[in-house]
Amino acid sequence: ASPNYIANIRRNRAETLGLSSESNYNSLERIKKELSYAEEVFRKLNATVINTEYKSIEESAFYIEKFLAKR
Repeated sequence: ASPNYIANIRRNRAETLGLSSESNYNSLERIKKELSYAEEVFRKLNATVINTEYKSIEESAFYIEKFLAKR
């Protein structure tokens, strides 16, 4: 997912929980660092990454099942 997409989700989550939407948790800089770290871990593990941005849980499950069936 893109940093802006994640920031939007986090902002909405913070507002729903009654928390400040302008925290470090929502900052683009922090999110970019988290994504960079995740990419490094996935690369080391040779993990397959499935983009679920703007997809429903059902769509994501479909793609995961399709991927696993090819193994």
